[in-house]
Amino acid sequence: MRSFLRLVLLPILAFLGVACGNSACTFHKQDREASPTLQTASKPKASMAAKLIDARIQPAWQQAFTARATALQATEAWGLFSEAGYVDDGQIMIFVLPSGTAAVESVAPGARTVKQLASVSAADLLLLRKEFAFFDELDDFIEPAFDSIQREAVHLVRVADNGPLDVKTRFIIVQANPRNAPRHVALIDSFIKIRQARTKN
Repeated sequence: MRSFLRLVLLPILAFLGVACGNSACTFHKQDREASPTLQTASKPKASMAAKLIDARIQPAWQQAFTARATALQATEAWGLFSEAGYVDDGQIMIFVLPSGTAAVESVAPGARTVKQLASVSAADLLLLRKEFAFFDELDDFIEPAFDSIQREAVHLVRVADNGPLDVKTRFIIVQANPRNAPRHVALIDSFIKIRQARTKN
């Protein structure tokens, strides 16, 4: 019996041990190392209960944005906030009013004061909603870059009828271009177009 163990089973066990050490065990180790990266690759979007402290770009302006939405009794609001670069690219805030129109407020690049722009008519608000139709489907888009403009887009909605506004969606945009992130770029362009068209001289 001992001769059988030495001649037959021991060589088989030795072969399996070498195979595991050279391939199978390495394969499973790679799986374990890869899985955490896959699980944390995409950051979840802000929930309806998200707090203002979750803001990563210009949190002070985002707090002012929410306070202004409350003061105007806005039923919905969109904001695009920026920082970094040489100064920043300014801040843009759009508030949907109970009348069905929208108020637009802007902060010039590097400035600290809010400027009230020409309002958005009810007809133009319908067009804007079409441009923002995919807003809540977007997530963070971040391409590492040195000293680039960083933006954060925020969508506020009412949690309940006549209730306060809260964050529905919030995401960061860095180094997006029409080829790698066309919808993020389209969103930025829509905000900038609103600001340019309604800036009072």
